[in-house]
Amino acid sequence: MLGTGLQEVILFLPLAAIYLLASVTLVPYVASSKGRSGLAWMLIALFMSPLLALLALVAVPPGEAGSRSIPSTPNGRRDQDPTSGAHAVCRPLEV
Repeated sequence: MLGTGLQEVILFLPLAAIYLLASVTLVPYVASSKGRSGLAWMLIALFMSPLLALLALVAVPPGEAGSRSIPSTPNGRRDQDPTSGAHAVCRPLEV
């Protein structure tokens, strides 16, 4: 005969598996499809709840203006800083 504690653990395991599966696969997929960081939203889902993370993703508009993107020049190319190899965020004014 199984003890009450062991029965509770056996019943809890499928719920924990669903929780982890949703946190690690579904939430990052939805986040990346909306132009958001899948890793950041996965961490939010793990620490809070996958359901709350999905509801927040539904509420957030895709590709919000505050996203970290590299600005492009008027000709459509992205400038690079020749000294560091990193993309330049601001260009100096031409006099």
